[in-house]
Order: sequence, then structure tokens, then C-alpha cells
Amino acid sequence: MGSHVLLLTLYFDSALGWHSRGYNHRPRRRSAVSGASYAILTPSELPSWSWIGWQERITTDHCDGARILGKSNNTRETFPITTWFTAKLPTAVASERRRILSTWPEDRIRYKDLSRSLPPGWQRHNPPKFGPQVRPIVYPDGCGQYVFSNEAMMKNSNEREGLNNLWYYPVPIAEISASTPPFIPEQTAYLFCETFKVRLLAVYGRLGDTLYLYDAAKKIIGFLIPPLPPELATLPQERKKEVELVAISRIKRYEVPYLFEEDRFASYVTTSEHIAVL
Repeated sequence: MGSHVLLLTLYFDSALGWHSRGYNHRPRRRSAVSGASYAILTPSELPSWSWIGWQERITTDHCDGARILGKSNNTRETFPITTWFTAKLPTAVASERRRILSTWPEDRIRYKDLSRSLPPGWQRHNPPKFGPQVRPIVYPDGCGQYVFSNEAMMKNSNEREGLNNLWYYPVPIAEISASTPPFIPEQTAYLFCETFKVRLLAVYGRLGDTLYLYDAAKKIIGFLIPPLPPELATLPQERKKEVELVAISRIKRYEVPYLFEEDRFASYVTTSEHIAVL
């Protein structure tokens, strides 16, 4: 659990973008329990904004990653738009709140710098080439001239040939041994920040749990996916409801389109940006 907590802190802005995997799922709140019992799912102090507070299969496809995944024709990067704090109680004053130090956006820029010496164990390679019908590598800004590998990294048997254990840029690897002492930061359930908010109309779509968001001009400008807040999770599908949302991060998405008429992937990358909300 300690390593997961540290990663969530490092990637905090992007980690807030997790959601339920698949449609027509109803995530349930998880309770803090002792022993091996995981059957108690009543409301608890486990944070609602974290995947650990829910009983459900989840996906973290909003999270940034330096590893090249061969099962997708898109990738994304998250950019912070606010400063986050955490505390034990919702009434905590400023002096009782601990700042969440998400350093990944700054680290990412440094790791992409090709003028830096490679960290120990890393090797630089020319990018592999694939035919027009093969899903290409989608590079974020600042990447694409090289790819990187490290034998200490675990290989993924699900990756396609040519992309196993390849990375957009090298990242330092901590040396951990049996004598390395464990470290778990203080666990607190409440978040604090100053951010933007907006009120929009939420309407169920054809995919069951997905709620589409409309602005005042009745134009679709986004959507919500599980886990939904209780007032929306129990909303009859023929109903509409005004919801208040807060911005948590800015996401830039990179994609190589598939040209169906030509039965091939495009030779260019499209980019789009959106705001992730809670």
C-alpha cells in the first residue's frame, strides 16, 4: 500500500481521473475493515475521491505514464490547474492541512530533456517502424526521436512484439532492498483546494450510466462516468438534473486517427484538450 500511496501523490492530478471500468456498473463505497473481510461496503472514512474508497473494477486511463503501451492509438498528459491539500477533518483550518506535492509535471519535462545523461541502466534506441495497418506509437510532445529501455523493468506479456519494455523517456529507478525501511505517509480523507466550478444540466445517454453534460445553449460539452454522486446514481434514466462540477486538471490527448476508408492509420497526430471534473 505504501508504494501505491506514493505513486498517487506523485501523479495526484492525473490519478484523480480514475473511473469505473465499463458501462452499467454501480460502484459501491468500501469500508475500512480489519482482517481479510472485504464484504462490508457501508460508507466509511475511506476517501470518495480515491479508487481505494470504492468496490469496483476501475481504470486509470486518465493517468500519465512514461511507458509505451501498444494496445492504444492514443495517449495523454495531465497538467495541474490547482494546488491540493489534505487533512483528517473537513473542518481543518489552513495550518492543519498538508499540501499534496505532485511533482510529476515538472519531472516529466526534465526526463524528456535529451541533453541529460541517461540514468543508470537505461539505453536509447531508434523508434521501431510499423506498417500502415499496424497500430503506431503515439508520442506526446517532446518525444518521438528515440525510445528507451531498461532491463530492470518488468516486461509485459500482453504487449505486442516490438513494444515490450519501451518507454517514451527514462525515469530514475530507486534501489530498494530487503533492508530498505517502509514508508507510508499519513493517511487523510479530506481534500481542500481553490478551483473553478460550473453548473450544467446532466442527462442520461444511451450507454446507461453515462451522463451527458449540456450548457445553457443546449450543446453537449462533456460527460460524466461512474462513480457518480448519490443524487445522480439513483436518478431515473428519463430525468434530468442540474449538477455542480469542479475542475481538477487539464488533459491533453494525442491520437493517430484510423482512416477507415483507406484501411490504415494516419501519418499524423491529432491533439485535443479538455478539463477533467469531479
